[in-house]
Amino acid sequence: MNIVKRYGGLALIVIGAILFLLEYLKWLSGNWVLLAGLFCIIAGISTHILLQKRGGKY
Repeated sequence: MNIVKRYGGLALIVIGAILFLLEYLKWLSGNWVLLAGLFCIIAGISTHILLQKRGGKY
């Protein structure tokens, strides 16, 4: 598995957390930032779980 497939879900989770942090620090503001962060985290969690199940490790 290449590195993008392997860590894609975790990268989305980190991007979502960074968006939440930027909104908290008031560097970015608006509902779109919160929605984008929420979408990234949900997509990252589901991608990570799906790839872990398909990987055959567990």
